[in-house]
Amino acid sequence: MKSISLKLTLAFLLVSLIVAGLAALFTWQATTREFETVVVERIQDDFVTKVTTYYQEHGSWKGIMPNLFPRPLQQQPQQSPNPNQPPQPQQPLPLVFALADQNGMIVVPAGDYRPQDMVSDVSLAEGTPLEIDGVVVGTVLLTGETPELSQTEQRYLERTNQALLLATGAAMIIALLIGATLARSFTRPIRALT
Repeated sequence: MKSISLKLTLAFLLVSLIVAGLAALFTWQATTREFETVVVERIQDDFVTKVTTYYQEHGSWKGIMPNLFPRPLQQQPQQSPNPNQPPQPQQPLPLVFALADQNGMIVVPAGDYRPQDMVSDVSLAEGTPLEIDGVVVGTVLLTGETPELSQTEQRYLERTNQALLLATGAAMIIALLIGATLARSFTRPIRALT
């Protein structure tokens, strides 16, 4: 009798593990994807605000790169936490968005978009037009590069993943207890006969 009860318990546990594992996987994927979408939208809003303000102040895109997105010619060393290791060079964050002017020429390069490249009408149509006083003065183009998450954003994702793992573990323990209880109740009539 214990063999049947054990087999039923293990069967319930296996089904529960599969369901809990799939639920955790799909939840993790959806959470990560949606969180990255929120981060990209935030970065895009910051980028749009920055370039729009620049255009309103200067009346053109001329000089936007050195003024808004300076790239150091000589990278300054970053202090290493370990005094025995040499300092690491500080890398500027890669731009996730490119900017084309009203004629479709790249004025802020990023990703595969190079300075002064002409962008196709199809790519411009996929971008976000920048309007100032009802006139389109440029288009923000998504490069497809994944933005680097800030420390706060990384901590949020780590904590979300930890909570998801804890919930999955708790679901497995509950499934084991319910499986054992159900297996005993299913085999009780058979045990009563013997």
